[in-house]
Amino acid sequence: MEKTPLWWRDVPAADQSNSNGTASQKTWDAIIIGGGYTGLSAARELALAGHEVLVITGDPQREGASTRNGGFFGVNLKWNAIELEQKFGETAARNLLIATREADQFSRQLIDSMANDCHFQANGRLRLQWGDVDFEPLEAPLRHANALLPEALHIPYTLIDRARLAQETSAQAYGGAILIGDHGTLNPALYHAGLQQLALDAGVKILSHRRVVGLDTQQGNVVHTDRNEQFQTPTVLLATGGHMANTRGMRWYRRRIIRVPSFIVATKPLAPELIAELLPITASMPQGRGMTDSRARQCYYRLDDRGERLVFGGRAALIDVPTGFATAQLRSLIASIFPALADVELTHSWRGYTGFSFEYLPHIGFRPSKLSPQRGLKAGIGVAYGYCGNGVAMAPYLGNALARLTLGDEPSPFAHTPLARRWYYPGWQWFMPIADVLFRAKDLTD
Repeated sequence: MEKTPLWWRDVPAADQSNSNGTASQKTWDAIIIGGGYTGLSAARELALAGHEVLVITGDPQREGASTRNGGFFGVNLKWNAIELEQKFGETAARNLLIATREADQFSRQLIDSMANDCHFQANGRLRLQWGDVDFEPLEAPLRHANALLPEALHIPYTLIDRARLAQETSAQAYGGAILIGDHGTLNPALYHAGLQQLALDAGVKILSHRRVVGLDTQQGNVVHTDRNEQFQTPTVLLATGGHMANTRGMRWYRRRIIRVPSFIVATKPLAPELIAELLPITASMPQGRGMTDSRARQCYYRLDDRGERLVFGGRAALIDVPTGFATAQLRSLIASIFPALADVELTHSWRGYTGFSFEYLPHIGFRPSKLSPQRGLKAGIGVAYGYCGNGVAMAPYLGNALARLTLGDEPSPFAHTPLARRWYYPGWQWFMPIADVLFRAKDLTD
Protein backbone atom coordinates (compact mmCIF):
# COMPACT_ATOMS: atom_id res chain seq x y z
CA MET A 1 0.00 0.00 0.00
CA GLU A 2 1.28 3.43 -0.91
CA LYS A 3 1.34 6.05 1.83
CA THR A 4 1.17 8.93 -0.61
CA PRO A 5 -1.92 10.58 -2.12
CA LEU A 6 -3.45 8.96 -5.18
CA TRP A 7 -3.45 12.39 -6.84
CA TRP A 8 0.34 12.50 -7.12
CA ARG A 9 0.35 9.87 -9.87
CA ASP A 10 -0.40 12.67 -12.35
CA VAL A 11 2.04 15.25 -10.97
CA PRO A 12 5.75 14.36 -10.92
CA ALA A 13 7.56 15.48 -7.78
CA ALA A 14 9.73 17.85 -9.82
CA ASP A 15 6.64 19.74 -10.93
CA GLN A 16 5.38 20.08 -7.36
CA SER A 17 8.57 21.76 -6.14
CA ASN A 18 10.26 23.07 -9.24
CA SER A 19 12.23 25.80 -7.54
CA ASN A 20 14.42 23.90 -5.11
CA GLY A 21 17.25 26.37 -5.67
CA THR A 22 18.71 29.45 -4.09
CA ALA A 23 17.96 33.15 -4.18
CA SER A 24 20.79 35.63 -4.43
CA GLN A 25 18.36 38.49 -3.90
CA LYS A 26 18.00 39.10 -0.17
CA THR A 27 15.51 41.98 -0.07
CA TRP A 28 11.98 41.63 -1.42
CA ASP A 29 8.84 43.76 -1.61
CA ALA A 30 6.92 40.91 0.01
CA ILE A 31 7.66 37.44 1.33
CA ILE A 32 4.96 34.77 1.51
CA ILE A 33 5.52 31.94 3.99
CA GLY A 34 3.65 28.91 2.64
CA GLY A 35 3.29 27.68 -0.92
CA GLY A 36 -0.18 26.14 -0.90
CA TYR A 37 -3.35 27.54 -2.45
CA THR A 38 -3.39 30.60 -0.18
CA GLY A 39 0.25 31.59 -0.56
CA LEU A 40 0.43 31.06 -4.31
CA SER A 41 -2.74 33.06 -4.93
CA ALA A 42 -1.54 35.94 -2.73
CA ALA A 43 1.90 35.91 -4.34
CA ARG A 44 0.46 35.94 -7.85
CA GLU A 45 -1.77 38.92 -7.09
CA LEU A 46 1.11 40.95 -5.64
CA ALA A 47 3.38 40.06 -8.56
CA LEU A 48 0.71 41.06 -11.07
CA ALA A 49 0.60 44.42 -9.25
CA GLY A 50 4.30 44.88 -10.06
CA HIS A 51 5.93 43.73 -6.82
CA GLU A 52 8.92 41.45 -6.29
CA VAL A 53 7.58 38.48 -4.34
CA LEU A 54 9.34 35.51 -2.75
CA VAL A 55 7.45 32.40 -1.60
CA ILE A 56 9.20 30.20 0.97
CA THR A 57 7.64 26.78 1.36
CA GLY A 58 8.39 23.29 2.60
CA ASP A 59 7.99 20.21 0.46
CA PRO A 60 4.55 20.70 -1.15
CA GLN A 61 4.08 16.93 -1.32
CA ARG A 62 5.07 16.22 2.26
CA GLU A 63 2.91 18.57 4.25
CA GLY A 64 -0.16 20.72 4.29
CA ALA A 65 -3.51 20.11 2.66
CA SER A 66 -3.17 21.51 -0.85
CA THR A 67 -2.20 18.23 -2.56
CA ARG A 68 -3.45 15.91 0.18
CA ASN A 69 -7.17 16.72 0.42
CA GLY A 70 -10.15 14.92 -1.09
CA GLY A 71 -10.59 17.33 -3.98
CA PHE A 72 -14.04 18.59 -2.97
CA PHE A 73 -14.72 22.01 -4.51
CA GLY A 74 -17.32 24.28 -2.94
CA VAL A 75 -17.46 26.54 0.11
CA ASN A 76 -19.29 25.41 3.23
CA LEU A 77 -18.94 27.47 6.38
CA LYS A 78 -19.25 25.58 9.66
CA TRP A 79 -21.96 28.04 10.71
CA ASN A 80 -25.12 28.00 8.58
CA ALA A 81 -26.97 31.18 7.58
CA ILE A 82 -29.32 31.18 10.57
CA GLU A 83 -26.44 30.65 13.00
CA LEU A 84 -24.35 33.34 11.32
CA GLU A 85 -27.15 35.87 11.69
CA GLN A 86 -27.74 34.95 15.32
CA LYS A 87 -24.04 35.25 16.05
CA PHE A 88 -23.06 38.34 14.04
CA GLY A 89 -26.24 40.07 12.90
CA GLU A 90 -27.99 40.23 9.53
CA THR A 91 -25.56 42.54 7.73
CA ALA A 92 -22.44 40.63 8.70
CA ALA A 93 -24.11 37.31 7.90
CA ARG A 94 -25.11 38.56 4.45
CA ASN A 95 -21.62 39.86 3.75
CA LEU A 96 -20.01 36.57 4.78
CA LEU A 97 -22.41 34.56 2.64
CA ILE A 98 -21.78 36.81 -0.36
CA ALA A 99 -18.04 36.37 0.14
CA THR A 100 -18.38 32.57 0.18
CA ARG A 101 -20.25 32.63 -3.12
CA GLU A 102 -17.69 35.03 -4.59
CA ALA A 103 -14.94 32.64 -3.46
CA ASP A 104 -16.51 29.90 -5.53
CA GLN A 105 -16.66 32.16 -8.60
CA PHE A 106 -13.11 33.43 -8.12
CA SER A 107 -11.59 29.96 -7.89
CA ARG A 108 -13.54 28.76 -10.93
CA GLN A 109 -12.07 31.65 -12.90
CA LEU A 110 -8.60 30.63 -11.70
CA ILE A 111 -9.24 27.11 -12.97
CA ASP A 112 -10.31 28.48 -16.34
CA SER A 113 -7.06 30.45 -16.59
CA MET A 114 -4.79 27.48 -15.81
CA ALA A 115 -2.77 25.98 -18.63
CA ASN A 116 -3.26 22.46 -17.26
CA ASP A 117 -6.47 20.50 -16.69
CA CYS A 118 -7.16 19.80 -13.03
CA HIS A 119 -10.16 17.63 -13.95
CA PHE A 120 -12.69 19.98 -12.37
CA GLN A 121 -16.26 18.79 -12.70
CA ALA A 122 -19.27 20.72 -11.38
CA ASN A 123 -21.11 17.54 -10.50
CA GLY A 124 -22.86 18.66 -7.33
CA ARG A 125 -22.42 17.42 -3.78
CA LEU A 126 -24.83 15.24 -1.85
CA ARG A 127 -25.12 15.98 1.86
CA LEU A 128 -26.31 12.53 2.92
CA GLN A 129 -28.47 12.22 6.03
CA TRP A 130 -27.89 9.17 8.20
CA GLY A 131 -31.12 7.43 9.26
CA ASP A 132 -34.58 8.95 9.03
CA VAL A 133 -34.79 12.51 7.73
CA ASP A 134 -36.78 15.58 8.67
CA PHE A 135 -36.06 17.94 5.78
CA GLU A 136 -37.46 21.11 7.34
CA PRO A 137 -34.55 21.86 9.74
CA LEU A 138 -32.11 20.91 6.97
CA GLU A 139 -33.66 23.13 4.33
CA ALA A 140 -34.37 26.13 6.56
CA PRO A 141 -30.73 27.41 6.65
CA LEU A 142 -30.49 27.18 2.85
CA ARG A 143 -33.77 29.06 2.42
CA HIS A 144 -32.50 31.68 4.81
CA ALA A 145 -29.17 31.96 2.98
CA ASN A 146 -30.95 32.58 -0.31
CA ALA A 147 -33.18 35.16 1.36
CA LEU A 148 -30.04 37.05 2.38
CA LEU A 149 -28.15 36.60 -0.89
CA PRO A 150 -28.68 38.52 -4.14
CA GLU A 151 -30.58 36.32 -6.59
CA ALA A 152 -27.53 35.91 -8.84
CA LEU A 153 -25.66 34.30 -5.94
CA HIS A 154 -28.40 31.97 -4.73
CA ILE A 155 -27.35 28.49 -3.65
CA PRO A 156 -28.90 25.88 -5.97
CA TYR A 157 -30.17 22.95 -3.93
CA THR A 158 -32.56 20.02 -4.27
CA LEU A 159 -34.11 17.83 -1.60
CA ILE A 160 -33.57 14.14 -2.33
CA ASP A 161 -35.87 11.64 -0.61
CA ARG A 162 -34.99 8.00 0.00
CA ALA A 163 -36.64 6.78 -3.20
CA ARG A 164 -34.76 9.19 -5.44
CA LEU A 165 -31.56 8.68 -3.51
CA ALA A 166 -31.51 5.09 -4.74
CA GLN A 167 -30.68 6.55 -8.17
CA GLU A 168 -27.57 8.20 -6.70
CA THR A 169 -26.14 5.49 -4.45
CA SER A 170 -26.86 1.94 -3.36
CA ALA A 171 -26.07 2.79 0.28
CA GLN A 172 -29.07 1.81 2.39
CA ALA A 173 -28.21 3.67 5.59
CA TYR A 174 -29.28 7.10 4.36
CA GLY A 175 -32.81 8.40 4.60
CA GLY A 176 -32.31 11.27 2.17
CA ALA A 177 -29.97 14.01 1.09
CA ILE A 178 -29.63 17.60 -0.02
CA LEU A 179 -27.95 18.13 -3.35
CA ILE A 180 -25.89 21.33 -3.60
CA GLY A 181 -25.95 21.72 -7.36
CA ASP A 182 -22.88 23.85 -8.06
CA HIS A 183 -20.29 22.07 -5.91
CA GLY A 184 -17.77 19.89 -7.68
CA THR A 185 -14.68 17.72 -7.57
CA LEU A 186 -11.16 18.02 -8.97
CA ASN A 187 -7.65 16.60 -8.71
CA PRO A 188 -6.10 18.74 -5.94
CA ALA A 189 -2.49 18.06 -6.97
CA LEU A 190 -3.15 19.19 -10.54
CA TYR A 191 -5.06 22.18 -9.18
CA HIS A 192 -2.07 23.12 -7.02
CA ALA A 193 0.34 22.62 -9.92
CA GLY A 194 -1.79 24.88 -12.12
CA LEU A 195 -1.91 27.60 -9.48
CA GLN A 196 1.83 27.31 -8.94
CA GLN A 197 2.43 27.80 -12.65
CA LEU A 198 0.19 30.88 -12.67
CA ALA A 199 2.30 32.33 -9.86
CA LEU A 200 5.56 31.54 -11.66
CA ASP A 201 4.22 33.06 -14.88
CA ALA A 202 3.43 36.25 -12.95
CA GLY A 203 7.08 36.50 -11.86
CA VAL A 204 6.91 34.98 -8.38
CA LYS A 205 10.11 33.36 -7.06
CA ILE A 206 9.50 30.10 -5.16
CA LEU A 207 12.01 28.55 -2.78
CA SER A 208 10.92 25.09 -1.66
CA HIS A 209 12.15 22.50 0.83
CA ARG A 210 12.69 25.15 3.49
CA ARG A 211 11.38 25.71 6.96
CA VAL A 212 11.06 29.18 8.39
CA VAL A 213 12.65 29.01 11.82
CA GLY A 214 12.22 32.62 12.81
CA LEU A 215 10.68 35.94 11.88
CA ASP A 216 12.58 38.84 13.42
CA THR A 217 10.21 41.78 13.52
CA GLN A 218 12.64 43.95 15.48
CA GLN A 219 15.13 44.10 12.62
CA GLY A 220 12.75 44.98 9.81
CA ASN A 221 10.99 41.63 9.15
CA VAL A 222 13.96 39.35 8.63
CA VAL A 223 12.89 35.82 7.70
CA HIS A 224 15.28 33.04 8.77
CA THR A 225 15.20 29.58 7.16
CA ASP A 226 16.65 26.25 8.27
CA ARG A 227 19.34 26.66 5.60
CA ASN A 228 20.84 29.64 7.40
CA GLU A 229 19.35 32.01 4.83
CA GLN A 230 18.06 35.46 5.72
CA PHE A 231 15.64 37.49 3.64
CA GLN A 232 14.34 40.95 4.46
CA THR A 233 11.05 42.57 3.55
CA PRO A 234 8.65 45.17 4.93
CA THR A 235 5.70 42.85 4.19
CA VAL A 236 5.28 39.24 5.32
CA LEU A 237 2.16 37.20 4.57
CA LEU A 238 1.63 33.99 6.53
CA ALA A 239 -0.08 31.25 4.51
CA THR A 240 0.85 28.03 6.29
CA GLY A 241 -2.59 27.11 7.67
CA GLY A 242 -2.42 24.49 10.38
CA HIS A 243 1.36 24.25 9.91
CA MET A 244 1.94 27.68 11.41
CA ALA A 245 5.27 27.43 13.22
CA ASN A 246 5.34 28.02 16.96
CA THR A 247 8.48 30.12 16.63
CA ARG A 248 9.48 33.72 17.22
CA GLY A 249 7.51 36.25 15.25
CA MET A 250 4.73 33.72 14.52
CA ARG A 251 3.61 32.48 17.94
CA TRP A 252 0.73 34.97 18.17
CA TYR A 253 -0.79 33.41 15.05
CA ARG A 254 0.03 29.82 15.99
CA ARG A 255 -1.90 30.11 19.24
CA ARG A 256 -5.06 30.90 17.29
CA ILE A 257 -5.12 27.89 14.98
CA ILE A 258 -5.47 24.15 15.60
CA ARG A 259 -3.93 21.60 13.26
CA VAL A 260 -6.32 18.72 12.60
CA PRO A 261 -5.49 15.65 10.50
CA SER A 262 -7.83 14.11 7.97
CA PHE A 263 -7.24 10.58 6.71
CA ILE A 264 -8.03 9.27 3.23
CA VAL A 265 -7.81 5.94 1.43
CA ALA A 266 -8.29 4.91 -2.19
CA THR A 267 -9.41 1.52 -3.45
CA LYS A 268 -8.03 -0.41 -6.36
CA PRO A 269 -9.80 0.27 -9.70
CA LEU A 270 -13.32 -1.12 -9.35
CA ALA A 271 -15.26 -3.02 -11.97
CA PRO A 272 -17.55 -0.73 -14.00
CA GLU A 273 -20.61 -2.72 -13.00
CA LEU A 274 -19.72 -2.32 -9.30
CA ILE A 275 -19.28 1.43 -9.73
CA ALA A 276 -22.63 1.59 -11.52
CA GLU A 277 -24.20 -0.08 -8.51
CA LEU A 278 -22.50 1.91 -5.76
CA LEU A 279 -22.13 5.43 -7.19
CA PRO A 280 -23.70 5.66 -10.63
CA ILE A 281 -21.88 7.82 -13.17
CA THR A 282 -23.06 9.30 -16.45
CA ALA A 283 -21.42 10.64 -19.57
CA SER A 284 -21.84 14.17 -18.20
CA MET A 285 -20.56 13.16 -14.73
CA PRO A 286 -17.70 10.70 -15.25
CA GLN A 287 -16.53 11.26 -11.66
CA GLY A 288 -20.00 10.90 -10.15
CA ARG A 289 -20.95 13.25 -7.32
CA GLY A 290 -19.04 14.21 -4.23
CA MET A 291 -20.72 12.92 -1.08
CA THR A 292 -20.55 13.79 2.60
CA ASP A 293 -22.58 12.26 5.39
CA SER A 294 -24.11 13.73 8.50
CA ARG A 295 -22.42 11.59 11.13
CA ALA A 296 -19.98 13.14 13.58
CA ARG A 297 -17.23 11.05 11.97
CA GLN A 298 -17.49 13.41 8.98
CA CYS A 299 -17.12 10.85 6.20
CA TYR A 300 -16.67 12.13 2.67
CA TYR A 301 -16.22 10.14 -0.50
CA ARG A 302 -16.19 10.29 -4.28
CA LEU A 303 -14.83 8.54 -7.31
CA ASP A 304 -11.34 9.59 -8.38
CA ASP A 305 -10.87 11.89 -11.36
CA ARG A 306 -10.62 8.90 -13.70
CA GLY A 307 -13.91 7.50 -12.43
CA GLU A 308 -12.25 4.20 -11.44
CA ARG A 309 -11.63 4.16 -7.68
CA LEU A 310 -13.46 5.08 -4.52
CA VAL A 311 -11.64 7.82 -2.59
CA PHE A 312 -12.88 7.84 1.00
CA GLY A 313 -11.95 10.16 3.83
CA GLY A 314 -12.97 10.78 7.40
CA ARG A 315 -11.99 11.44 10.98
CA ALA A 316 -10.07 8.29 11.82
CA ALA A 317 -8.42 10.21 14.66
CA LEU A 318 -7.81 13.74 15.90
CA ILE A 319 -4.12 13.02 16.39
CA ASP A 320 -1.37 11.44 14.31
CA VAL A 321 -1.84 7.67 14.41
CA PRO A 322 -0.08 4.88 12.54
CA THR A 323 -1.17 4.44 8.95
CA GLY A 324 -2.36 0.90 9.63
CA PHE A 325 -4.67 2.07 12.42
CA ALA A 326 -6.14 4.89 10.33
CA THR A 327 -6.62 2.57 7.35
CA ALA A 328 -8.47 0.02 9.48
CA GLN A 329 -10.76 2.74 10.83
CA LEU A 330 -11.62 3.96 7.35
CA ARG A 331 -12.12 0.40 6.06
CA SER A 332 -14.67 -0.14 8.82
CA LEU A 333 -16.50 3.05 7.84
CA ILE A 334 -16.50 2.04 4.16
CA ALA A 335 -18.02 -1.33 5.09
CA SER A 336 -20.74 0.36 7.15
CA ILE A 337 -21.83 2.26 4.05
CA PHE A 338 -20.97 -0.17 1.25
CA PRO A 339 -20.93 -3.77 2.56
CA ALA A 340 -19.86 -4.97 -0.90
CA LEU A 341 -16.52 -3.18 -0.35
CA ALA A 342 -15.78 -4.63 3.08
CA ASP A 343 -12.81 -6.60 1.75
CA VAL A 344 -11.81 -4.42 -1.18
CA GLU A 345 -8.10 -3.84 -1.71
CA LEU A 346 -6.95 -0.41 -0.59
CA THR A 347 -3.96 0.79 -2.62
CA HIS A 348 -3.32 4.23 -1.08
CA SER A 349 -3.61 5.59 2.46
CA TRP A 350 -2.56 9.11 3.37
CA ARG A 351 -3.34 12.09 5.53
CA GLY A 352 -3.42 15.84 5.26
CA TYR A 353 -3.66 18.62 7.81
CA THR A 354 -6.09 21.47 7.90
CA GLY A 355 -6.30 24.48 10.21
CA PHE A 356 -9.29 25.16 12.46
CA SER A 357 -9.88 28.48 14.17
CA PHE A 358 -11.59 28.46 17.54
CA GLU A 359 -14.57 30.27 16.02
CA TYR A 360 -14.81 27.76 13.12
CA LEU A 361 -14.53 30.56 10.57
CA PRO A 362 -11.80 31.60 8.12
CA HIS A 363 -9.95 34.80 8.89
CA ILE A 364 -7.66 37.24 7.13
CA GLY A 365 -5.89 40.05 8.88
CA PHE A 366 -3.02 42.49 8.64
CA ARG A 367 -1.02 43.97 11.52
CA PRO A 368 0.81 47.08 10.27
CA SER A 369 4.33 47.87 11.40
CA LYS A 370 6.36 51.07 11.58
CA LEU A 371 8.44 50.07 8.56
CA SER A 372 8.24 52.18 5.42
CA PRO A 373 5.79 50.89 2.80
CA GLN A 374 7.40 49.46 -0.33
CA ARG A 375 6.03 51.08 -3.49
CA GLY A 376 2.49 51.33 -2.19
CA LEU A 377 2.52 47.99 -0.35
CA LYS A 378 1.54 48.07 3.31
CA ALA A 379 4.30 47.18 5.77
CA GLY A 380 3.56 44.59 8.43
CA ILE A 381 2.43 40.99 8.83
CA GLY A 382 -0.69 39.52 7.24
CA VAL A 383 -2.36 36.14 7.60
CA ALA A 384 -5.09 34.08 5.95
CA TYR A 385 -6.13 30.75 7.50
CA GLY A 386 -8.77 28.84 9.44
CA TYR A 387 -10.61 27.21 6.53
CA CYS A 388 -11.80 24.34 8.73
CA GLY A 389 -11.57 21.74 5.99
CA ASN A 390 -13.06 23.89 3.24
CA GLY A 391 -10.00 25.43 1.63
CA VAL A 392 -10.09 24.13 -1.95
CA ALA A 393 -12.25 26.98 -3.20
CA MET A 394 -11.84 29.37 -0.24
CA ALA A 395 -8.05 29.44 0.10
CA PRO A 396 -7.17 30.95 -3.32
CA TYR A 397 -9.90 33.56 -2.83
CA LEU A 398 -8.73 34.63 0.62
CA GLY A 399 -5.10 34.56 -0.46
CA ASN A 400 -6.06 37.03 -3.18
CA ALA A 401 -8.14 39.05 -0.69
CA LEU A 402 -5.17 39.25 1.67
CA ALA A 403 -2.97 40.50 -1.16
CA ARG A 404 -5.57 43.11 -2.12
CA LEU A 405 -5.80 44.21 1.53
CA THR A 406 -2.02 44.62 1.55
CA LEU A 407 -2.29 46.71 -1.60
CA GLY A 408 -4.76 49.04 0.11
CA ASP A 409 -8.14 47.66 -0.96
CA GLU A 410 -11.15 47.46 1.34
CA PRO A 411 -10.97 44.44 3.65
CA SER A 412 -12.92 41.26 2.99
CA PRO A 413 -15.78 40.39 5.36
CA PHE A 414 -13.47 37.65 6.64
CA ALA A 415 -11.19 40.36 8.00
CA HIS A 416 -13.91 40.97 10.60
CA THR A 417 -14.36 37.40 11.82
CA PRO A 418 -13.10 36.77 15.37
CA LEU A 419 -9.60 35.37 15.77
CA ALA A 420 -9.75 34.20 19.35
CA ARG A 421 -7.35 32.14 21.41
CA ARG A 422 -7.87 30.02 24.50
CA TRP A 423 -5.96 30.43 27.73
CA TYR A 424 -5.12 26.73 27.85
CA TYR A 425 -3.49 26.67 24.40
CA PRO A 426 0.15 27.86 24.24
CA GLY A 427 0.63 26.62 20.67
CA TRP A 428 1.29 23.02 21.74
CA GLN A 429 -1.79 20.84 21.18
CA TRP A 430 -1.53 18.87 24.42
CA PHE A 431 -5.31 18.51 24.65
CA MET A 432 -5.89 16.75 21.31
CA PRO A 433 -5.39 13.19 22.67
CA ILE A 434 -8.09 13.97 25.26
CA ALA A 435 -10.40 15.31 22.55
CA ASP A 436 -9.72 12.20 20.49
CA VAL A 437 -10.88 9.95 23.34
CA LEU A 438 -14.03 12.04 23.84
CA PHE A 439 -14.91 11.91 20.14
CA ARG A 440 -14.38 8.15 20.09
CA ALA A 441 -16.85 7.81 22.96
CA LYS A 442 -19.33 9.91 20.98
CA ASP A 443 -18.78 7.74 17.92
CA LEU A 444 -20.13 4.73 19.83
CA THR A 445 -23.61 6.30 19.69
CA ASP A 446 -23.23 7.57 16.11
